[in-house]
Formats: sequence, structure tokens, C-alpha cells
Amino acid sequence: MGKQDNGPAEGGMREQPRVENHRLRLHSRHGFTLVEALLAAVLIVIGIAGALGAISAGLRAGAAGDFYRVSALLAQQKMAELEAAPQLSVGEEEGDFEPDYTGYDWSYTIEEGPEGLWLVRLKISETTDAERSREAEIVTYLLRRG
Repeated sequence: MGKQDNGPAEGGMREQPRVENHRLRLHSRHGFTLVEALLAAVLIVIGIAGALGAISAGLRAGAAGDFYRVSALLAQQKMAELEAAPQLSVGEEEGDFEPDYTGYDWSYTIEEGPEGLWLVRLKISETTDAERSREAEIVTYLLRRG
């Protein structure tokens, strides 16, 4: 008959069954914690605020660009009128571009420049409301006639 193994192996202790340390989970990790949700909300708010600031700055830049584009065209028109005038003299004058360009005004001063030239300072301004206005100024010389 064969040998029966009822005890520890020679020179050692009997091997114990391995017991895993399992913790009972009271909640599932399939969702977000409150801290994670709050952090996500804060990041979204910061992102939206930044996007709105960029949109606002873009709109202001676009409005300024429109003003300078229209002002350049109106200044060109007014300078053509001055160049076509039969006689210029030292002085100031002002007016507006109504009804085509509501809110746009012009003014100019003519001074004596170097021999044979007039110094002309033309200002184009736009008043959008009581608190805000823009202004562009063109300074040039025109040839004296006569």
C-alpha cells in the first residue's frame, strides 16, 4: 500500500489556502464624484467666458474696421470736392454726410503751407451714441491755383 500524506511536507509547514482580501464596495465607479462634476462645471464656465470675450473683441474690431473703411471713402470724396473747388482760402468748415451716412460728420481746416501749397487737415468722425465716438484725420497738401 502507498504512503498517505496527512501532514506537513518534510522540513516545512503545511501550506495554507490563499485568502484574497476583498473589500465590499458600497458604490459603483461608473459615475462621477461631486468634486469631478464641479471641476468640469468650472472648466466649462471658464471656457464659455473666454469664448464670449473673444467674440466681443472680434465684434469691436469689426466695427472699428467698418468705421475706418467708410471713413477712408468719405475722406476721399471730400478731398475730391476740395481739389475740384475753383478757389480755396484759409479757414475752417464742417458738415455731415446725411442722409447717406447717418452719424458721420466732417470738418476741415485750410492753412497756408509751403510756397504754392495749402495744408489741409480733414477729420471724419462717427458718433454712435452719447458716450462713444471715433475720429480719423487726414493731413495733406493741395496745390494752390490762381
